[in-house]
Amino acid sequence: MSDVVRGVQSQPGYYLPEGAQYRLQQLRDHMRFLARLAQPRTQVEEQARQPAICMDELAFCLELLAEQVSRVLDDVECTVIEGAHPLP
Repeated sequence: MSDVVRGVQSQPGYYLPEGAQYRLQQLRDHMRFLARLAQPRTQVEEQARQPAICMDELAFCLELLAEQVSRVLDDVECTVIEGAHPLP
């Protein structure tokens, strides 16, 4: 852990390990990608009743997102359980 992070940790709040922060950034980017993917590209796609992406593919992406969120939450819970950062 860097000295900058140690200095910040003296302040109350929630702090994530570097790996958890990275996973959150990846999740954000993945969700933005899915949002762009789900947008209709042509007038025909916009009027179609069926989505432009397969529901199985979307379900798989959402499962991956849920797994990543769980990993970040586990990191947060471990930090709180260890007592490194008391809850406000």
